[in-house]
Formats: sequence, structure tokens, C-alpha cells
Amino acid sequence: MPPVGAPARARDLQLRSIQMRIVLVSPNAAERGALQHLLVEEGHQVAAYATRAEALDAAAAELPDVLIADAQVVGLDGVALLRALAQRRLTPRVILLCPRASHSFEKDGIVCLTKPIDVAELHRWLGAGRRENRVA
Repeated sequence: MPPVGAPARARDLQLRSIQMRIVLVSPNAAERGALQHLLVEEGHQVAAYATRAEALDAAAAELPDVLIADAQVVGLDGVALLRALAQRRLTPRVILLCPRASHSFEKDGIVCLTKPIDVAELHRWLGAGRRENRVA
């Protein structure tokens, strides 16, 4: 990692070199587009979808490092999502975007981030997910 005093450009380049495969699912096109843009600008490969079914099919094909999902996607909850991923023998880090949570937390292998998203907090959890996707 560049030294703390290093120019911002050097830090930006270093962040971009740690590219992750991310599947993003949100029914809200504006939120989905904004988050996808942010993550792509940071150098990540992002595939964005509006529905749970599309995202799960994409995860099976793309083997993402991280799956970011809006908790309001119809029929989606964290435990059901983990089960669906496990049935496909996938183990990406799961980050749920939770509009009703009073604070962000991690439980049962799922990170729940409050909405609106705190970008610094998202970066912290993405950093924790930097690993190769494992196929069970």
C-alpha cells in the first residue's frame, strides 16, 4: 500500500489494482446504476441485475467475489440468499443493503449495510471480501 503521504493518484491506482468480480442486484434502476458506476470507477468488474433470479443465474456463471443485494428485492432475505448460493455451490461474500437497519452489522456470514450507503463502510466490507471465490 502506498505510504499515507503518497499522492491521492497513487492510492487510487493501488485500489484499482485490486479488482473484484461483483454481482449487484437492486430493483431500483437509479440506485443500481449509481452503485455500479461507483464500483466500476474503482476498477471492479460489476454485473448489475434487477431481480434475484437474474443475479443468482449470473453468480453461477460469473463466480463473483462479492454479491451485493438490496434487501427489498422481492422474495429476498439473507438466509434464503445464502441457501440459494449454497445450492449452486457458490460462496461469495454477501452484502445486503438494508433500508430499515439502524446500524450496519454482520451476522451469519451476511453483512447488512444501512441505506443510504456509507461509501467508506462499503469499502471496508469489500476489503474484507477480497479473496478468491471458492466453489464448495
